[in-house]
Amino acid sequence: QHAHLRQPSALIRTAAPSPRRMRRVLTTVLLLQDGASAFTQPPIAHNRAKPPVAARSHGASAFTHPRPLIAHHAKALGAARSQGPAASAPQQQATTAAAVLGLCSQPIMWWSLYTLKTTGCGLPAGPFGLLGAAEGVSYLVVIGFVAAALLSKATSGSGLPAGPGGLLGAAEGLSFLTAIAGLVVLGFQFQDYGYLPEAVPVQGGICTRQLS
Repeated sequence: QHAHLRQPSALIRTAAPSPRRMRRVLTTVLLLQDGASAFTQPPIAHNRAKPPVAARSHGASAFTHPRPLIAHHAKALGAARSQGPAASAPQQQATTAAAVLGLCSQPIMWWSLYTLKTTGCGLPAGPFGLLGAAEGVSYLVVIGFVAAALLSKATSGSGLPAGPGGLLGAAEGLSFLTAIAGLVVLGFQFQDYGYLPEAVPVQGGICTRQLS
């Protein structure tokens, strides 16, 4: 009977966990609790400002709908390349002034070439030499446009930009046509008259004698 009474107490003593095992269990429970709190607690706020809702949704759409976004950026990039780099206001004004000067020089040079073809001499000096000065300036402007366009073609692979309203491109195209017409008239000048008139009227020159 005493043996039967002692047997349960022995079982209790053997079944009771040791202090070392209790510490291990407590350590494991604490570690599991800390790991669970790392997932449940909100992240630590940083000083970095959150992007607006529109920016976050736009970034998310980049992964959900990539093709429309890529097409949009490609279209914007192509438009920026076609327009060229943005120019400042003074640069745009200078470009517009150069284009207007180039366009105004075309009819003066056409008149000069027609006069040269029919009379063998250019335009007369006019009052105070203004007409002759305008003729000389028109030749220089046309030659300058052609030279600038050829230089731009050689360095960048394309001619002059279109400019505001396409005026600069129009002046470039007309300058090439006028220059070709000038070469043709120059050939007829040597064939018909056998001389090239002086660029600036001088005393005793060929065209000066004809006018006198």
